[in-house]
Formats: sequence, C-alpha cells, structure tokens
Amino acid sequence: MSNRTHGAGGDSELPRHVSSWHIRVDVFEEGGRTTAHAVLTDDEGGTLETRGRAQLLDGMPNVPEIGDEVAVARSLRLLADRLLGLASDDVAGATGADSEPIDPTRPKT
Repeated sequence: MSNRTHGAGGDSELPRHVSSWHIRVDVFEEGGRTTAHAVLTDDEGGTLETRGRAQLLDGMPNVPEIGDEVAVARSLRLLADRLLGLASDDVAGATGADSEPIDPTRPKT
C-alpha cells in the first residue's frame, strides 16, 4: 500500500509517521471555580502536566461552559509554553550554547 494522498493538491507523499503524543484534559468544578488538568504523554511514557484555573466573577452569570473553556485554554497554553521551554533547553544542551527562547508563533525557515 502506498503512502499517497489524493485531493485538491494532487498526489503527494505522506511523511513517515514517527510518534504519537496524547493530551488528556480533565475539568473539575467547585463553588464557582473551575480547574483543568492537562497531561501530555509522549510515546515513551514521559508526561508533562499543567493546571489552568478560572473563577466566576461577582455579578457574572454562572455559565459552566465558559469556566471550562477558560480553564482548559489556560492549561493548554501553559502546556505549550512549558513544552517550548523544554525544547529550548534541549537545543541549548545539544549545541552547548545558550539558546534564545523558541518563538511560539512561527517556525524558523
């Protein structure tokens, strides 16, 4: 079986699959506070965990979905920032030189 896709862009080779990482997010609510616990697991069983929180503000309607969205977004943002920090540290370790923080908004070309 060929690793080819057919679509609007024509035929193209798919890159070789090298690993699968998974993110699990659990959301907890108690007394107007929401906490999201995110766990990234790599294919070797390594994990990275973060927690994001949201709190109902005085005078705001209690809409649990909004708290969930804010807490999950904060947890995932922290997860991304920590992963970029680890990658930056790995670059410094591999090159033996201090590394600039990796820009989260664009890849280097």
